[in-house]
Amino acid sequence: MGTQQAASTYVANPQKRRWIVAGASTLGGFWTASAIYGAALSLERPHSRLVPHCTKCACSLVRQRDSASASPTTLLIPLAGPWIHLGTGRHSAAGAVGLSVLGAGQAVGLGMLLGGIAMPRQVRVPMKRGSVLQVGAAPVVTPDGLGLSIHGSM
Repeated sequence: MGTQQAASTYVANPQKRRWIVAGASTLGGFWTASAIYGAALSLERPHSRLVPHCTKCACSLVRQRDSASASPTTLLIPLAGPWIHLGTGRHSAAGAVGLSVLGAGQAVGLGMLLGGIAMPRQVRVPMKRGSVLQVGAAPVVTPDGLGLSIHGSM
């Protein structure tokens, strides 16, 4: 009348490395895009503008530094740069959405990276009669649509 208990074993966690690589790639990719956008902004617009300056005798145009605009170098700061740039400058709706995507992408990448680092190195896998149960899922892309394939072995 004894109940049979399933034994378990520990195997290397295959997801740990994937999450670390995916997180670092996502964070690095969005940070690189942010840095390229900052470089393009610094080349695109002048840091000064022409303003009228009048005296008793004549009026002329004088270059004045535009201190109200955000510095494009803030985009070089990982994770916080797009949010700082968004909060300190005047942007169009498309520019604000682009900066938000850059900031959110970096935050997601950092979360994935930290999640991968925090994952355990080994995971517990139940065994039944000396065999390991392995289950996996993979996306399936066909000309007619998308799907999910679930497969396993004992």
